[in-house]
Amino acid sequence: MKLKRIITLILLFIFILTGNSYAETKNIGNDEIKRLMSLGIPLIDVRRKDEWVSTGVIENSYHHTFFEKDGTYDFKGFINKVKNITNSEKGIILFCRTGRRTTAIAKALEKTNERNTIFDLGAAHNFSTGQMSATTSLSAQFFDRKWEGIEIARDSFGQNAVTDIGSGSNITLAGEWLGNSRDAGAIVTQEMSFLDQHYLTLSYRTDYSSALGSASRSIGYPGMRFSTRLDKLNFIPYQFQMLKFRAAYGESGVLPAHTDGQNLLWSGSCLV
Repeated sequence: MKLKRIITLILLFIFILTGNSYAETKNIGNDEIKRLMSLGIPLIDVRRKDEWVSTGVIENSYHHTFFEKDGTYDFKGFINKVKNITNSEKGIILFCRTGRRTTAIAKALEKTNERNTIFDLGAAHNFSTGQMSATTSLSAQFFDRKWEGIEIARDSFGQNAVTDIGSGSNITLAGEWLGNSRDAGAIVTQEMSFLDQHYLTLSYRTDYSSALGSASRSIGYPGMRFSTRLDKLNFIPYQFQMLKFRAAYGESGVLPAHTDGQNLLWSGSCLV
């Protein structure tokens, strides 16, 4: 389908080490849309499903509604969808019917700030005798995430040509959020080899997360691996140049989100 609307380009730059996530926006036309999409920049159609059915959709575009018909929206949910499909170095293109919704989304993205700090540490020591060799290694990671944002929504604009959010007569939503989460993990590994035939690895990992709260500040994951080369035993036929027995045990997990450790503030029930 041919496009005659102006849409908004959002450029998201994410810096891993003490960097910021911010947005730079500009309006672009049809030729620029085609050029950017040919470079692999994704286009997100933020209209509603009924609009997609009525007018059709742009080929190879993503379809994620932002504003529902009653004016409600899930800003954080939309951000998560954007992060799943965007290349932080290329950016995204937002598309709606008149440009009013994409302008509001762009301004909200410009107000969102996130900073991530990551530290990686590692050390290892090798030990060897005539029949035995061993390696002891220790590694650790530390994550500090801080984010803040402001969102505001208005309705009852005088006309479609007016896209400034201050022109809306009714404020339907206004909010601000701040967040800070800290995660850390450390793992110690002991590898041993005897006669270059028997191998044993022991490991233990501990993860810490501010989301866990004071009730459980850390989670531990043990691990063990054992293997032995059976082909070096005298009774194994010489045709087996490599025959190894292996056994392993380990535990793993995923750290919770930053709000998973919060207590339930309200609950309700319905009797039918």
